[in-house]
Amino acid sequence: MGDAAQAVLGIDIGTTAVKAVVVADDGSVLAEGEAEQAIDTPRPGWSEQDPRDWWQNAGLAARRAMAAAGASRRVSIAAVGLTGQMHSSVFLDGAGNVIRPALLWNDARTSEQRRRITRTLGMDGLRDALGNLPLEGFTAPKV
Repeated sequence: MGDAAQAVLGIDIGTTAVKAVVVADDGSVLAEGEAEQAIDTPRPGWSEQDPRDWWQNAGLAARRAMAAAGASRRVSIAAVGLTGQMHSSVFLDGAGNVIRPALLWNDARTSEQRRRITRTLGMDGLRDALGNLPLEGFTAPKV
């Protein structure tokens, strides 16, 4: 792109929104974009999202940021960085297709599973096997 400014595109897939930022090679922020995300709470303590929405909203936020960055000058993206929610569980079938909404990090439906894991392994067993306690939002109780 010859005279285009070099930049990187950062995308963060959060619980309530996907945010994108275009950062120039000197570290200055050229533009930002955002796409809100809905959280489904079908029952008290449950927190779910359709993982396919993450992909769609990541594209939308990135396009918004790129459009805002390109409105003032030409930008060439040299790299893309991606971050996302921790401990949100996506369940797939054998072909790799999403089979249900993702259980988010703040989903608390697995309290009984967490208690059962703790009773079964005991505190010493948890420390030796896992190095930490199974919390409702972590993946093991969700599985």
